[in-house]
Amino acid sequence: MPPSLAQELMVMSGRRVMPDLSRPPQYLEQFPLESLRMRGTINRAGQPLFGLVEDSEGSVLRVQVGNYLGKNYGRIVGITPSQINIIEIVPDGKDGFIERPRSLVMVDVGG
Repeated sequence: MPPSLAQELMVMSGRRVMPDLSRPPQYLEQFPLESLRMRGTINRAGQPLFGLVEDSEGSVLRVQVGNYLGKNYGRIVGITPSQINIIEIVPDGKDGFIERPRSLVMVDVGG
């Protein structure tokens, strides 16, 4: 497990999980996570790493830590040159929610 995800999960342990339904949804939240593809990163001096994500319609968008994507309230918690780490909020089957780590891994666009 990437260190950013491990740290995020430690912080979250012991607290009640609930999606923020009052927050306006972001553009990439209309797509299932499985339909999104990581296409690269942007690295500017003195700034955090940005990820490039392609949606199912072929548009590529810039994302950063704190952005949301996917249908399960997925929040970006870390970006590396090879993957985007996400924490999703999914039903636990008992009238509550749990947080689940997921990742978008860099896709080879060659060939």
